Amino acid sequence: MEVSGNKFELLANYLDAHFGNIYEYNMNGGDVGYDVQEWTDELRDVVKQFFSHELPSDVASWLLRPTNTLRGNDSDYQKHVDRLLATREPWEVALEVHNAAVAAVPTLYQLIGHSDTWQSEDDRLDAVTWLEAHADGTISRELATHSGHGNLLQVKGSFDDIHDPRMYELVDALTPAELLDSWAYVVGPADSDRTHNLDRMQCELVYQQYLLCLGCWCL
Repeated sequence: MEVSGNKFELLANYLDAHFGNIYEYNMNGGDVGYDVQEWTDELRDVVKQFFSHELPSDVASWLLRPTNTLRGNDSDYQKHVDRLLATREPWEVALEVHNAAVAAVPTLYQLIGHSDTWQSEDDRLDAVTWLEAHADGTISRELATHSGHGNLLQVKGSFDDIHDPRMYELVDALTPAELLDSWAYVVGPADSDRTHNLDRMQCELVYQQYLLCLGCWCL
């Protein structure tokens, strides 16, 4: 996974300067670039410091949700973090943080509205992660139907341990613009989406209509 420059890699970027790419390197022996990095006392202490002082509150709230891949009901933050570190490899913890950061993006437009095409597989997977966090089964079916890919609802099997294969296949079949169009049709755009989508001509038209109504009222 690409870490450098990825704004959602909060923990991986925090660790990178001292521990290297948490997804690729084993600094505790083994084949570099092959064996996953394992826990050391130093690494564990630094990760705990990150959770205590560096993790944004909105991302933390998504990380603690029962719908997250970590199925815990304990609302105590420190106990949750301790359990996370005890049951995950370092790279898995970094991925949990990444996915929570993606889910914390308020709207789909803010996540993918800047691109006409998928720039990378990571971008596509981020869209899948966001949709799985914000769309239930009914919305997923309506998205597939509206976009003309209702056949994807029949997809079976497992893409990986994290993502629903049907949602992945749907995102893979659509461009960002097509996905946004289907989302707006099924769910409706958020207020911030509407603001982003108003271009200068639209704003000018609204203003002219306002002046016209104002003139009529004055008469």
